[in-house]
Amino acid sequence: MKSHILIAVSMIIGGANQGLSQKIETGSIEQNSTYEYHIKKRNQNRTGGWVAVGGGVGLIVFGVANNFDKTFCMFECEGVDPNEGIWPAYVGAASVVGSIPLFVAARKHGKAAKLEMSGDPVVFKSYGQSALGFSLKLNLN
Repeated sequence: MKSHILIAVSMIIGGANQGLSQKIETGSIEQNSTYEYHIKKRNQNRTGGWVAVGGGVGLIVFGVANNFDKTFCMFECEGVDPNEGIWPAYVGAASVVGSIPLFVAARKHGKAAKLEMSGDPVVFKSYGQSALGFSLKLNLN
């Protein structure tokens, strides 16, 4: 009986000391450094987004211009494929659509930087949603 009490007391005291030794220091992360991190990420994402949009628009213009004479053929139209040179426009459209997540991330980091300056805690929302599912199992034996 005495050994059980001794073990329980040592666990309580040891656990309390263990909890104190693993204390997370919130002062180790400076507010200014997280603000600068979010501003840096915002600027990087915004720059990447504009580069993707600019390159995509350039490819769209190049693809349409490259395919213009094939689409609106006036002379010698036999054997001309109207979709032969349009592929750069498709790649450009994909680049423009691919820039959207970069602008969304830039906005997220801009909001986080504003929250850091105001002193409020930064919490990113999780947009996980549940959806109905359907399952079908076929036994082919």
